Amino acid sequence: QAVCPSVPRARAPPGVAVPTPPGSAMGLKRALPASCFESVREAFGHRSLAGWFSTLREPEDGVYCVTPYGVFEWIFSGLLAIMAVLATATCLCVAFISLRRLLRRCRKGSRLTDARRLKEAPSIAAIIPCYLPNEQCIIEETVEHLMWNVESPGPLEVLVVYNTPVDLPEIEARLKELEAETTWPEGRRFRALRVQESKS
Repeated sequence: QAVCPSVPRARAPPGVAVPTPPGSAMGLKRALPASCFESVREAFGHRSLAGWFSTLREPEDGVYCVTPYGVFEWIFSGLLAIMAVLATATCLCVAFISLRRLLRRCRKGSRLTDARRLKEAPSIAAIIPCYLPNEQCIIEETVEHLMWNVESPGPLEVLVVYNTPVDLPEIEARLKELEAETTWPEGRRFRALRVQESKS
């Protein structure tokens, strides 16, 4: 078998560019569409309106193409815009109502203050209906809270209207004691009334 001697390749002198033969891979440049680019930065730079109404997609050949919105994207964007407008309108309405109430309260005062300015203070009656077997553990606490903590422009009377299918001597006796109480503030009164005809 004959052995051919190796021939050294000629090298160009330093500083001299070697021409690339036509048809080689280095001499070819891909012809890309006007909306496609070889780098992400270049593609982002060519998106209109700072990227609004277009998307960036990467096909399989490694180029980045700027694609305008399709039907689905336009529908989704429209829904988002409608929701944003409705949310803004709701916030403006709530802010307007709150501001108007605040200004009215600062100018005229609260309803309780207006009631106290009347020449004759109105009497207030608070009626508490209850089914005693269920509310027997909280009825006394509820009455005491109303008598001591609730603000009233005038005399306050608390009336508990209750029914019970069976007699509850202990709690009913305690309600009678509350009726006889005379230390309520501002002359407030309490009464308990059992509805005999009701069985529910």
